[in-house]
Amino acid sequence: MSDRIIVMYAGTMLEVGAAEEVIQQAFHPYTRLLKSAAASPETGLKRKRLATIGDIPSLIVPPAGCRFHPRCPFVMPECSKELPEMRGISDQHYARCLLKS
Repeated sequence: MSDRIIVMYAGTMLEVGAAEEVIQQAFHPYTRLLKSAAASPETGLKRKRLATIGDIPSLIVPPAGCRFHPRCPFVMPECSKELPEMRGISDQHYARCLLKS
């Protein structure tokens, strides 16, 4: 098993960090969506799946700002203006998102 995870969407890295931390404390909404789509490793039961909106973006002409913003349930006006910088969630966990928590 990998000791680090990188989560990408539409060719852009959205979250990276120590595998256990990214799995236990997923920060970016897309990472949370992926996590909700997988069965629990402990029980094998499906989790409550998070919903998305919108369509998958064009990879030829990607949306401005965060690539996930057209489908994000937490989208804010600033999300469509520019791609956020990677910011530290912890010493070994980074995410490209404007959410505060």
